[in-house]
Amino acid sequence: MSDLLEISESDLPADKLSLALNVLDQLDDISNEVCRVIDAAEMCRSVHTSEDWRTSASKAFVILSDYISDLNTDVSLYNALRKFVVPYVEDFNEEQQRMAILLKNEFERDGIHLPSNEREELKTIMSHITHLESMFTNNITSHKKYFCLPKKDVVTIIPSYILEAYVPSSSVDIQSCFDPNLLLGEETIIVSSDSQIVNTLLKYSQNPLVRREVYMQANTSCAENLEILQNLREQRDLYAKKLGFKSYAHKFLSDKMVKHPDTVSQFLSELKDQMTEGTQMELQILRRAKKQIEDSEEDIQPWDTQFYTGILKSQLHGNLDMQQVSKYLTLENCIFGMKKICEHLFGMKIKEVPMTKEETWSGDKGGDIKKLVLSDENKEVIGTLYLDLYPRPGKYVHAAHFTIQCGVHKKTHQKPIVALVCNLSSSDSGNSLLSHSEVETLYHEFGHALHSLLSSTSYQHLSGTRTTLDFVETPSHFMENYVWNPIFLQEFAKHYQTQEPMSFDLCEKLQKSRFSFQFLELQHQIVYALLDQELFGGSPSRDSKSIFTKLHNDSNLPIVEGTHWHSRFGHLVTYGAGYYGYLYNQIFAQDIWNHLGLDQDPLSRKNGLLLKEEILTKGGTRDPNLMLQNVLGGRSPNTEAFFKDLNDARPAIVNK
Repeated sequence: MSDLLEISESDLPADKLSLALNVLDQLDDISNEVCRVIDAAEMCRSVHTSEDWRTSASKAFVILSDYISDLNTDVSLYNALRKFVVPYVEDFNEEQQRMAILLKNEFERDGIHLPSNEREELKTIMSHITHLESMFTNNITSHKKYFCLPKKDVVTIIPSYILEAYVPSSSVDIQSCFDPNLLLGEETIIVSSDSQIVNTLLKYSQNPLVRREVYMQANTSCAENLEILQNLREQRDLYAKKLGFKSYAHKFLSDKMVKHPDTVSQFLSELKDQMTEGTQMELQILRRAKKQIEDSEEDIQPWDTQFYTGILKSQLHGNLDMQQVSKYLTLENCIFGMKKICEHLFGMKIKEVPMTKEETWSGDKGGDIKKLVLSDENKEVIGTLYLDLYPRPGKYVHAAHFTIQCGVHKKTHQKPIVALVCNLSSSDSGNSLLSHSEVETLYHEFGHALHSLLSSTSYQHLSGTRTTLDFVETPSHFMENYVWNPIFLQEFAKHYQTQEPMSFDLCEKLQKSRFSFQFLELQHQIVYALLDQELFGGSPSRDSKSIFTKLHNDSNLPIVEGTHWHSRFGHLVTYGAGYYGYLYNQIFAQDIWNHLGLDQDPLSRKNGLLLKEEILTKGGTRDPNLMLQNVLGGRSPNTEAFFKDLNDARPAIVNK
């Protein structure tokens, strides 16, 4: 960095273009050195088995975040860029141009033009923001509720070895029941508010009182985050307004595909309007089912939707039994499917290799982590992928893709290193049978991993998933299609005992069930995206719980006033003002899948290479609009494929 700051007019070579590119390289080298450390700290604080390591990594993350804030407001770095790089941008290639313009815009958007005292004030605010984000994220992992349920209603659904994994042997604080009558005269068992426990009971428990208790405990389990979220909203709003933006959402979206909150609002409003009829139809069907089964006139409650949706999906599609589906979905089979995708689509190989003791972060359970190496047809190593797939105390509770080291294609080739983190069902049988939804999650994260591993950029700042946030979910949503495709399912889904492939009949039933009751699910996703926009684009003085409740009521979705599911919604930190991107990219992914005809030929090498060359290798080096047009035959994406899949599922529901 000192070399960069000491450049003077007398040092300028005759070839000023070479100097400009050299300065651009050095700026990226600074970014790379910092990111290699902060990215490792980010993963370590999220997954390491040692509390001391997690605490130290969190401290390091905050220190490095402050340092990045210093770099982003460093006038000497900005002046070097403006003086030695910007004048020659027109002579750069596409990637160099995008890198230079991106850096310039980032400096200016972070207030480099402001007086030094105001820049210092912004750095202080950003430090507060980073601290609040860390607190919010850490609370999701560490703050759990433990509560009692009737034992008979739990052990028939969740095996004891799973329950034991989520409830520590030491004493825990037991929360009182929302319904004291639930436990009268019953033998009880302690359960936790971990998402795997909660979702399993909400989906399979036939006792509505148990489902209600689980829902209420889970959706009031992280109240501490409400105050943190409020402070975060205020600090983000203050930061944005000091930079001249109307709100944090206006600042955040200014360099995204949508550019402005109004575009997001229009997108979500139009999507919501097209979902309304289908959503109400699905809710009415759930009401009829509840009346039949419970003999109750009570309306559908939020703890009812997963249970009745599961029952009706099974009935609609020939008594589809998802537990039978799981018998074909061992972890080994799913990894084999990933290898198939790499080999057939991209001509690459995945091989599992041993880990050294120094590499592991799961303590005595180091064997739980797998290390995979991706190589090309010439057996040259492209990158490394770690799989950390099972829950343990202190570990991040959701699924995520972590970049440990970006790939950079320069004279010295830096190979990418990434990790996929999930919390899959463990098994005491040694077979690691996964639910289909877990496999979908695993392949979603695998899409992110491929985006990082196959990236071929000269700058780490543009590598892999370092593209615009409202495009980055496209490869991951695209990869979800594979776990629903009958042709591909028969390639990897083999019965854990007989090794027989999943029958085509079962594959088709599974595929047809995909979009049943998806109007209801997507309407919830729209509410979450609207919440995200309102929290960071509206007045920070409005109470987040009242906003959340009102959005549900406006969409006629069931909600219990006073609950706060969003206090555990980690995307408010990582995707603040950007959660709409999940829906945005879902539409892109379905359009690509249908346009390329991958339902009929999911392992087409021709289409695989097209995706690799036009999207996966590009990272952030090209405008996403151009990437999409190149894959879609010159046109822009549309919602036709997205709504065709949804509407094709409606007749089956109505006729039943």
